[in-house]
Amino acid sequence: MAEYNPHARDELLLVLQKRPRLERADTILGVDLSNAPLSGLEVGLARLLGTNLIQANLDRSRWEGATLDGVKLRKASLRGATFDRAELDVPDGTPSTEAAPGPGPGCRVRRTDLNEADLSEAQLAGVTFEGCHLMNARFERATLSDVTFRASDLFRADLRGARLMHCRFDAARAPVSMRRARLCGAVLIDCRFMEVDLSEADLTGALLVSCDLRGVNAPQAVFAGATLVGCNAEGINLDQAQLGRLAHAGTRFFHATSRGARWE
Repeated sequence: MAEYNPHARDELLLVLQKRPRLERADTILGVDLSNAPLSGLEVGLARLLGTNLIQANLDRSRWEGATLDGVKLRKASLRGATFDRAELDVPDGTPSTEAAPGPGPGCRVRRTDLNEADLSEAQLAGVTFEGCHLMNARFERATLSDVTFRASDLFRADLRGARLMHCRFDAARAPVSMRRARLCGAVLIDCRFMEVDLSEADLTGALLVSCDLRGVNAPQAVFAGATLVGCNAEGINLDQAQLGRLAHAGTRFFHATSRGARWE
């Protein structure tokens, strides 16, 4: 275990140059790593607290069970990065007949600034974003599985061509905003958007299967050419939305509103 304080930039960069990996239980506390060349970095069960990674190059980095709290990742490049659950070690002496332990904890990202961060083609599984800022963040062609967003702002987040499976946009306790988010051509399977703000969001040509859209606020959103299969859209607000060529099967629209919507 190692702990790096705010004055350890040069020391930490030298360590990572020799071996680009943060080990289990390493703690990076308030270190300024802005603009650092950290492509291919591996982070396993480490903690980054108040770390400055603004405009850092973290392309193809791998994060396993890491904790990020108060981290600054504004305009950081995380293209092709992987955020995954930690691999739990099998204790020495474990009989071969015993089942191996299941996957460990997923990454927890709290109070982190990801505004304008580039996560294009990233792979995210089991990640929880809580109280994060993701305005203009890029997730084009990314794959998100079992990802949860709580009390987070995804204003104009770019998810064009992304694949989202079993994701939760949890607005039960605090708002989750996806205003003007771009989801053109995205595939969303078993995702929960209940009461999320999708005002002016663009879902042109998107495919939504078994998604929970109850109480979603989506005035002026674009659903042109989108397909909804087996979704629950009770009480959705589609006022002034663009709904031309919208296809749906087995989707419930009870108590939905579409005043001023365009169907052509």
